[in-house]
Amino acid sequence: MQSCSFHKRFLIFVLVLISFLISFATASNMTAAGASPGTTGNNPPAGLPDGYFKQVYSITLQSSFGTPPYSYALLSGGLPPGVNMNGAGVVSGKPVDTGAYEFQVQVTDSSKPKLRRNVAYRMNVGIGIDMYGGFTALPSPKHPSGFFHMEKQAGRWTMVSPLGNAFYVRSVFNANEGFIEAGVLKDRYNNDMELWAAHRGQRMLSWGFNALGEYTAYRGLPVGTWGGKSGNAVKLPFILLFTVSSDLLYHPKDLGVAEPIKDIMKGIPTSTYNDYRGILLDFFDPKWQQGYVGEVAQQNKAITGGFAGVPWIIGITTEDADYLWALKGTGNNPNSPYPHPAWLVAVANFQQSGYQDTQVYSKYAWVSYLQSKYTGIAALNAAWGSTYTSFGDQGGYGTGTGVLDEDGRHTKWMGKDPYMLTGETSALKADMDAFLYQYVYQMESAAVKAIRSSDSNHLIFGPSALGGVGDTGVRPQVLKALADAGLDVLAIGYDPLNPQNVSTATGAYDMTGKPVLVWYGVTANKDSYWYKYSGNYHGPDYATQEVRGQHYASDQTVLYGAKATNGDHPILGIDFWSLTDSGLGEATNWGLLSDRDNAYNGKEAISAPGKDPWGFPTGGEDRNYGNSIDTITRANINIARQFIVEKTQ
Repeated sequence: MQSCSFHKRFLIFVLVLISFLISFATASNMTAAGASPGTTGNNPPAGLPDGYFKQVYSITLQSSFGTPPYSYALLSGGLPPGVNMNGAGVVSGKPVDTGAYEFQVQVTDSSKPKLRRNVAYRMNVGIGIDMYGGFTALPSPKHPSGFFHMEKQAGRWTMVSPLGNAFYVRSVFNANEGFIEAGVLKDRYNNDMELWAAHRGQRMLSWGFNALGEYTAYRGLPVGTWGGKSGNAVKLPFILLFTVSSDLLYHPKDLGVAEPIKDIMKGIPTSTYNDYRGILLDFFDPKWQQGYVGEVAQQNKAITGGFAGVPWIIGITTEDADYLWALKGTGNNPNSPYPHPAWLVAVANFQQSGYQDTQVYSKYAWVSYLQSKYTGIAALNAAWGSTYTSFGDQGGYGTGTGVLDEDGRHTKWMGKDPYMLTGETSALKADMDAFLYQYVYQMESAAVKAIRSSDSNHLIFGPSALGGVGDTGVRPQVLKALADAGLDVLAIGYDPLNPQNVSTATGAYDMTGKPVLVWYGVTANKDSYWYKYSGNYHGPDYATQEVRGQHYASDQTVLYGAKATNGDHPILGIDFWSLTDSGLGEATNWGLLSDRDNAYNGKEAISAPGKDPWGFPTGGEDRNYGNSIDTITRANINIARQFIVEKTQ
C-alpha cells in the first residue's frame, strides 16, 4: 500500500520535472533565438498598417507575453526613411519614400529574469489617395467643392478632387474592349463586360493610372447608367465625351434633329482643292445648337439621374477634334498641313443638294461678316484687289460675280495656297483669320451654352486632341475662340519625336491663360500584336516595348516640368491613347494591352499560358513581347511623388 503510494508520488514528481524542463527550454530558446509562433522562423512578418508618402504615421507596437511594460529595440532591417521607433515601441514619422520595408525588433518584458522575443514586421508605404484618386498628402487650402475643379497653387495649375485633394490626371483614352478579340472576351470573361471592366480598373490602378478618358464605354463607369442604380465595383473617375459632330452626321434623329448637318468639304470641287479631305461642319447651321441641346438630353438619360450632380466626372470634353479636321493644326505642319478653315468656307458652294434645307450657313456667315465690315462691295474690292459685283449670288456658284459665288477660281486674290494663304493680300488674310475666330467661337459657344444650361458643376474641356499629326501647333484664332467661348481646359497633343518642344501646350496657355490636358501616344509596333505592320502615324515607333516605356518615362518628366512664359506650370496631366491596341484600320500598338487582352509587361503578352495577379488567364500571343508596363508604372509613381514633394517642401 505504502509502496504504491510512493510510486504514484514519484510519477507525479517526474511529470512535474519534465514539464518544468520543457518550460525552461522554451524560455531559454526565446531568449537565445527569439523564436515564437507568428514572429520569426518560417512564419511571415507581422503586417503593420500601411503608411503613406509624406503623411504623418504613428502606431504603437503591441506585445502579449511575460510581464508588461515592454521595451523595444531594432535588431535588423530598416524602417521606411523618415520613420523611427522609440524604446516604447512607438513607430512614427513621415515616410519620404515608397515601397515595402521589413525589419526585426527585439521585445523585452519586465519579468525577472527578463523574457525576450524577436518579432519581424513588414510595413508598406504607398501614395495616399482619396476615393476619387486625390492625393491625401495635398489637401487644398480651400474647402472641398464636391466636384473636380482647378486651382493654381504656387504657379502650378492643379486639378482638385471632390474631397479637396490635389489630383494629377493620368487618364487612359479609349478604355473599352472594342478592339479585343471576341474569342478572348468569351474565354476569359464569358462575355461579361462588367467583369472585364472591373478587371480593367484593377489593372489601370496597379499601373498608376487614375481616370477613364474619352471613348470609354458606359459600361464600367463608377455610376449607374441607363437607369442602373450602381456603377462598377472598381471605381475610377472619368471624362465625359460629347460626340455631337458624329451624331449629327450619322444619327441626327437621336439628337432630335430631322436631317444630318452638312459637311462643307462636300461642296468644294476637286478642281479647287484636291488634297486630303477631312470633316468640316457647318457650325452656323441651327442644327448645330439643336444637336448640343439634344446631346445634353441624351447624356442626362445615359447617366442615371443626370450628369450634373455626378462627382466622378473630371470634366466634359465637347468634341473629338478628328471631326473638326481643319481646325486641328496649322498650314505649315511638315507631316500633314491643314488648310485654313476660312479659305475652305470661302470657296465652298453655298448650297448642297439632297437636304430639305440646302443652305450652307457658314458660307452665308462669311459673306455677312464681309458685308458688315466693308458695307459696300467697292470697299472690299479696294482692300482685296478683287472685282466682285456684289456680296450675294450674282449668277450662280462657280460662274457668278458675287462673293457668294466664289469657288476659288479667282487666284489673283484668292491665291493658290489654302494652307498658308500665300499670294493673298494682307487684308484678305486678316479677314479669313477674323472669320476663323467667329467660326470656332460659333462652334464652341453652342457647346458651352448647352452644357451650362444643365450643369454648372463640371469643368468643360476643349475638343480632343488639337495639334494635328505631329502636333506642331494650333492656329491662334482657334485657341482664342475656344477660350473666349467659355471652356476651362484646352486639350492639346504632344509630339514625342521632339520631347523638348512642348510649346504647343505651353504656347496655348500663353495665348489663352487656359490650363492644358495633354493627349499622349507612343508605339512599338515591331514588339507588339501588330508586329507585321509599320504603324507609323508620324510619331515615334520604337523597336521594343522596353524602349517605349523608357520614352514614356522621359516624356512625362518633360511634360510635368513644362513652363509657360510667365513661369506657370499649365499642364494638368495626360490623356493616354489608348488602353488597347488599335484595330486593323490603323494596325498600331497604341495600347497598354494587346488585342488579346494581355498587358505588355513581359509576363502576359507572351505565347505561354499563365495567370495575372487577379487570377485571369494570360498568354496565347504569336510571339513573346517585351515589357513597357513596369517602366510606365514607375514613371507614374515617380510623377506622383514629385508632385507631392514639390507641394510639401
